[in-house]
Amino acid sequence: MKSKLVKTEFYLTISFLVLLSLLTLLDIREDISEGVPFRHWFHEILLVIGAIGFILFKFYRAIKRIEVVDKMTKELNRSQDEVDYYRNKIGGIKSDFFGVIQEQFKLWNFSPSEADIALLIIKGLSMKEIAELRGSNESTVKQQANAIYKKSNLSGRKNLTAYFLDDLFSHSL
Repeated sequence: MKSKLVKTEFYLTISFLVLLSLLTLLDIREDISEGVPFRHWFHEILLVIGAIGFILFKFYRAIKRIEVVDKMTKELNRSQDEVDYYRNKIGGIKSDFFGVIQEQFKLWNFSPSEADIALLIIKGLSMKEIAELRGSNESTVKQQANAIYKKSNLSGRKNLTAYFLDDLFSHSL
């Protein structure tokens, strides 16, 4: 909205100055033909020169602003391309990581229900949150969690999560 208002103001200012200049030039022409002294219409010429100078200044500023907007648009597009690149890259990594987790769950012979619960445990949800999400009792989720720890030979939630995250972060150090 502000941009539209600025453009409207710009066009009105330029239109007014052009109209003022044209009317003043017509008046100067009439003054010369009527023999009005030079000193009188010389001031009017200065007014026209000032108006034209201001018009040129406004156009110069508008061109500079357009250049800045173009530069910022290019930077924004480049940044968006970069964000898209990394979003896609991370998406691929997340998909690969999820695949690795699922393969390990198969090696541990998790049932589909145990695999779901194990994934929610790795994501950091509490037993109560998992039970609510799955529409089951918290005691059932705890029993399945114990089965998960037993099948994986891991002692609990922290070790299950660390099993997958330790290797992931140790390669980046």
